[in-house]
Amino acid sequence: MKLKHKLPLVSILLLIVAFVSLWLGTQRTALNFIMDYQHKMSLLNIETRTKDIEHSIEDGKHKLERIINKLDITDLNWQKNSPYFYNELEGSAFDKIGLVYSDRTYNITGSDVLRDLSDREYLDPVFEGEIVISDPIYSRSDGTYQIVIGIPVNNNYEVVGVVIGTIPMINIGEIIHSLNIEGRGYGFLINKHGNVILHPKSDEILYDNFFQYSGIDRFHARNGYVPYENFNKIKKYAFFKELEGTELFIVISINQSDLYSPITRIFNKNLKIFSLVLILVLFLTNILIKKMLKPINSLINGMKKVEEGEYTLQIPVEKMDEIGDIAIQFNKTIEAISFRDEELQALNEELAASFEEINQTSDKLLQSYFDIIRALVTAMELKDSYTKGHSERVMEYSLMLGKKINLTGKELEILRHGSILHDIGKLGIPDNILLKPDKLSDEEYQLIQKHPEKGEAFIGNLEFLQDSLSVIRNHHERIDGMGYPDGLKGDEIPQLVKIVTIADSYDAMITNRAYKKPLNKEEAIKELIKYKGIQFDSYLVDKFIEVILES
Repeated sequence: MKLKHKLPLVSILLLIVAFVSLWLGTQRTALNFIMDYQHKMSLLNIETRTKDIEHSIEDGKHKLERIINKLDITDLNWQKNSPYFYNELEGSAFDKIGLVYSDRTYNITGSDVLRDLSDREYLDPVFEGEIVISDPIYSRSDGTYQIVIGIPVNNNYEVVGVVIGTIPMINIGEIIHSLNIEGRGYGFLINKHGNVILHPKSDEILYDNFFQYSGIDRFHARNGYVPYENFNKIKKYAFFKELEGTELFIVISINQSDLYSPITRIFNKNLKIFSLVLILVLFLTNILIKKMLKPINSLINGMKKVEEGEYTLQIPVEKMDEIGDIAIQFNKTIEAISFRDEELQALNEELAASFEEINQTSDKLLQSYFDIIRALVTAMELKDSYTKGHSERVMEYSLMLGKKINLTGKELEILRHGSILHDIGKLGIPDNILLKPDKLSDEEYQLIQKHPEKGEAFIGNLEFLQDSLSVIRNHHERIDGMGYPDGLKGDEIPQLVKIVTIADSYDAMITNRAYKKPLNKEEAIKELIKYKGIQFDSYLVDKFIEVILES
């Protein structure tokens, strides 16, 4: 990657890393701040909205205590004491105020009928001397839910009765149902065991106990907040506060996403600002880098020209800074290179002349070697009039096939030497066997089969013929492995050897020999086809036939 692209990219990456690091570093703080803020605001909301409820309960206690202070505790007669009850009822949050006797019967304002409360369990602790604020209970006489405050009437440390006051739940419900956090979430009322007392969605919710529904054990403080998940795995928070003087909790439930919406808005705003800053930085960085890279580009262009051979070039030095120092040193280097180049050119001319002379000498030497080889082969074939010119023709056929299959120049040279020398080993075979017109004995035939190995031994010490040795040694191998001297088969036989095998056999078939008459071209081709894949390579036979038919 080029520097002019790398620098802006690095700048952007550094800016992004810095922003992400800052964001991650502040996110936790921001979340904690928002949670603390929402906690305080939620509790403040609950406290503000429920202050009237707590005031009504506390004021109700005082009114009931004033009634007790006025009662004739030696004679708890309703007709005698009822005026006190009616006086305190006016201007209070109570719907009714009554007197419960020790036998759990009672009288209450608005009726002179004596009623029975023996089934109300909330009276048990009151008769034991405690002040009780009940959970909302259903009033059989009024058909409504209400909270009952009960205060014991003591006579010489003995509870002789209970003064009660009822607060209608409709007033409390309106306040609780209006609770939320910035317009999100909803409020509801539960007791200390988690049982739902009031809920704005009482017809929709699928639970009666909030603790069981949320997986919360219980509230471990009088106020606070806890995270939980509902049945749909939606993450939520419950902010809670105990209603003063009761065992009831007012709860506001809100989705986590709604609770975090302030920081989401802040993050989105910061993201827009960051994007604008990033674009500005990228623009300024691009301008700055172009300015910085101008002298560097000049150096690069100069180097390219020098690479093309312009050694007289001098780079202009625009500023005396680090890049200027590089330009000065570059110019000095070019001067030195120019001087060395002149010397090298002179040396190259001398070397070129020497190489030309050496190459000419080498070519003459190789040609001399080949002329000697050809003379040896000619001398060998003079012994047998039937094989005169055989090696030359095998060489020609082999080279024609080699060119047909696109052998390299080096491979063709190896093929040329190997093909013309393929029978050189016959120099080591006695003439009486080599020229015998009759059928050879087994011993004589085995001796004839030694000529490939003898040929390899004859020229084995000649360095320039080393690559041709396999052609000389193995030109009588067969594809089916029945050839000699090594019994090679298939792909074990080198390609150049396979070529000479076909050329040697074809020439032997179409020329006159002491032991057979020659075949014509068509008959020889049929023989080659007959032994495809047995004696000869199938692919090379097909190509050889193309060569023969074209020539």
